[in-house]
Amino acid sequence: MGGLTGDWLLALPLGITLELLWLDVVPLGSVVPPQGVLSFLLMFPLARLYGWSAPGALLLPLLLAVLAAYGAAFAERSQRVLLNRLMPAVENFCRSGKGCPPGGALLVGISLRACWQFALYLACFILLAVIFDGLDSQRRGPLLRTINWPMMYVAAMLGAILSLRVRRAYATLLAGLCLAAVALLLEYRI
Repeated sequence: MGGLTGDWLLALPLGITLELLWLDVVPLGSVVPPQGVLSFLLMFPLARLYGWSAPGALLLPLLLAVLAAYGAAFAERSQRVLLNRLMPAVENFCRSGKGCPPGGALLVGISLRACWQFALYLACFILLAVIFDGLDSQRRGPLLRTINWPMMYVAAMLGAILSLRVRRAYATLLAGLCLAAVALLLEYRI
């Protein structure tokens, strides 16, 4: 995105932060990990749209984009269950020549996934834009001027901690999220 827009000062640190955050994510077998790319594809245009370049201004949008990535994984699992209904028709076609050919099932799956991902991205982008338009109109947008990129990198390294797959790692993540929530609540004076 930095190459397409020339905005390397935003794309590079944002990409590094999200990459560190999703370091724990490994798509193996039937596991559907959070869609980390969705986070970046939401964050980058929103940051450019609202003029966010400081890491403190990106903290709340980042947390919401991470939630969208987890929501996308849940939706993808549901989509896979839906597409599993095609399997009997494909098996029937392979046995008797009647039913849904494998190529047809593949075309249905690819089409459904493309439409679903476009609709999900659009819905998430519009929802986040509405949220930040509301905050901006009330002049309650996130400032958090004390947060810098190295601090964001350290916080995002929770992805590396989670890759350890131990309970303390998850406790550390929960504590970090609680601290971030407290910082945001104090910033918004809620």
